[in-house]
Amino acid sequence: MRKTKTRSVVLASMSLCFLMIAAAPRLDAGVDTEIFKLRVDDVVAPAGSTIGLVVRSYAPRPIRQGQVCFRPRRTPALRLGRGDSPFAEVVGVAVFGAGKSKLSAELVGDMIVVTFDAPRAINEAEGPIFGIYLKLRDDVLSGDQYTLDVDLPASWIVDAAGAPLPFLVRPGTLDVSSRAMSLAPCGPETPCALAATSSP
Repeated sequence: MRKTKTRSVVLASMSLCFLMIAAAPRLDAGVDTEIFKLRVDDVVAPAGSTIGLVVRSYAPRPIRQGQVCFRPRRTPALRLGRGDSPFAEVVGVAVFGAGKSKLSAELVGDMIVVTFDAPRAINEAEGPIFGIYLKLRDDVLSGDQYTLDVDLPASWIVDAAGAPLPFLVRPGTLDVSSRAMSLAPCGPETPCALAATSSP
């Protein structure tokens, strides 16, 4: 009697499972369900120098507007006597693939807040999307390392159709090294190079 009751419970559970699978929404084969992925290039530079923080995409995905908030984190733990952010100021910006795009960046606390607005969609081909050029603080030490991460809850991107686009970011790494080459000074009147960045 007990075996019969147990078998009935198992069969009922299997039936319920099959009903749930059958009722689940199905995605059309032609729908692209892969989440949009970005990566931040790694950087090696000496203290007090200018670096290029470059954001790239893994695949073409037209985008038009967005706000991306970078939050550098010292790795491993903080050392006493210096703040969380290794950056002193923003000295330049560049957007790739759309000459009339509006791109701005500012330091807000320990974050770098980047906003962009492109009249024509950018990132129609895989590669660099935008670059932010920042001056490192003079008091960061050779051997310091920072993870260049993104604060996803404070960030957003809109696709070419005006719809919100969920995305993930692979953080980059900033290594402070006295032996690294520095970028030439740059700003509004002087184009910034990308020589201090590296990409896997």
